[in-house]
Amino acid sequence: MYGSPLYAYFLLLKVFVQGEIDALEFEVIFLRLYKNDPEMWPPEVFEILESLFGVVDEYCSDPHLREEAGGLSDEDLRAAAVSALANLERVIDAGQPR
Repeated sequence: MYGSPLYAYFLLLKVFVQGEIDALEFEVIFLRLYKNDPEMWPPEVFEILESLFGVVDEYCSDPHLREEAGGLSDEDLRAAAVSALANLERVIDAGQPR
């Protein structure tokens, strides 16, 4: 797994879920990683990453703007990251990713 391109996502999710980085840092790093990812992921992995991308896209770090325009909070983003991490761990344990 450590040599896998998936490890970058796994590590990013892990440090965010553990509170080592905040939601805004996670958003910036995840978007850069995801938008520049050339991998052709198996469907199981792609669905997890694409779903998380949707949540990150809906995230709004500014509480005032979020109140006016809508969007997801830090807590919403963290909850989605917890779910994505658990799903990636299941896929990894099943031996799916490259």
